[in-house]
Parts: sequence; structure tokens; C-alpha cells
Amino acid sequence: GAPYTKDEFSKVFTTERWEDAANAAVGGQPVWTIKDYVGSTLGMVVAECFRPLGLDSEFDSDWDLAFMKALGEKGSIELVVALLEQQNVVQQLAEQVLGAAKQVFEAAATSGDELNAKFAAEGAFEMSYGSKADFFKGLETRIGSPNPRILDYMTKEHCEKVDADREWTTGNYGITTSPRKEWLLVGGDFIDEFAKGQMQDVDSIDWESWNSSVAELKKMDDKRPASWPAEMVHKHRTRAEFRSQNFLKELSSINNRLRSLSERAIMTEEAIGLRLYTGPMFEKYN
Repeated sequence: GAPYTKDEFSKVFTTERWEDAANAAVGGQPVWTIKDYVGSTLGMVVAECFRPLGLDSEFDSDWDLAFMKALGEKGSIELVVALLEQQNVVQQLAEQVLGAAKQVFEAAATSGDELNAKFAAEGAFEMSYGSKADFFKGLETRIGSPNPRILDYMTKEHCEKVDADREWTTGNYGITTSPRKEWLLVGGDFIDEFAKGQMQDVDSIDWESWNSSVAELKKMDDKRPASWPAEMVHKHRTRAEFRSQNFLKELSSINNRLRSLSERAIMTEEAIGLRLYTGPMFEKYN
């Protein structure tokens, strides 16, 4: 059938129902717009203007993050304008726009659908493998960085999406549960462990991070189930009775070893994700 529009596709996440898109004015091809045609190219031109002198064209994640943080703390509109003017960005943007416009003119299409069909026929939409450099650059240069409020969005993924309360039964332990139940129970365990107060040997960096995370997790803790879902297989060793204890102290010990090796410590979100994955959620994640 006809492709769905963005609004129609988004509606699925709230209604859980696909609607007929026969009347969608998309003409059987993705809608052609100037934004889609030149937007990513122009964005890369602007991004390149903030590369330091003497650095090659490859993006450096550490430098980029440090620069944006410094700019956000000390920068000004005048500084950004000066940097863009120094790199003659208007001239570069004009060249890209004019080049794209000439391609459109030479295509001799009379509509967006026709233009899409023209470029598709000529292989403009044919996918190809990238280089090794593309692999190591990752997805951030193409789709941007993820939202930094990781715990908040993990909560929303498990508790607010259309399948949050959709139960299923695991194939290994016969546990009937849902994403919301699992998130609240595992998050509740984290809250309870932190509340024990056995933090004498815990690094202050970890303590501050966990304290912030607990405050976030407590926002929904009043909805935590009263008990863990029953297990119909291996009933002699249920996770309700045998799940790990004092795991925050062990996590701090692991983080201290990682820091001694100049490695990045395990984040709260990663620790929660690991505990979720070792339970029923592994079936959903996989």
C-alpha cells in the first residue's frame, strides 16, 4: 500500500493501531524537500567550521565534546558569529546550495515525485558500504548524539511506551511479567541497596552519581509491585530469594579497578541495564 506519513507513523506509538494511509499525499515516493536534499550537507559544512587549526578532517569525539561544553559555559553569539565568519561559512554554504540547485535543474523534473524517481533510476538511492573510517566514526556524525538524560529515557522506554504493560511469559523460567514491572522492581532494588547506607569504602564519585540516580528512580517507586512475579520453572531457586545483595559495593570496587587502569567507570544506567538483561528482559531486548 501507500507509505505512511510521519504523523500517521507516530500515532501508532500511542494508539497501537495502524491506520489506512491510502489518502496520504506522498505519491508512492518519499516527499522531496530542500531540507532533506541539502540539510545534512549544509550541517556538515557548519560543523567543519569549528575544527581546530592543524587537525585533519576526521571528527574527534573528545575534542568536539570539550569544545561544546566550553562554548556552552563561556561562549556568546558574537563568538560563534566570529568563528563562522573566519571560516567564510556563507560562501561555502552558497556553493553547496548552488551546486544542489544545478543538479535539480539538470534533472528536468516537474514535481518532487518525478525528481525522486529520476534520482532513484540513476542510482542516487542505491545503498553502498562505507569505509573503515566510517565504521570508527560511528553514527553520531550522521544522526547526532543521544539524549544525555539516559536514566530518564530508560524509564520512559520501560514505563510509558505502548508495550510497557504488555505481559509475556519467559521461555526459561516461566515468568509472566512486563517491562514496567521489571523496571520498577530492578530500580527498587537499586533504591533499597543505596538506602542501606553501607558506603564507607565507596568512592565519592560513585556515591554522588548513585544519589542522583536514586532521586530519579524514586519518582516512580510508589508504583513498584509488592512482590516479584512467580517463577513456574526452577521454583527452588527464585530470584526473589536469591538475587544478589550488596551489589553497589561490588560495583564501586569494579569502578575503582577500572579507574586505576584509566578506564571509564560503569554508569548507573549501565548497571541497571545489566541487571535487567540477566532477568526476563533479555527476551525483549534480543
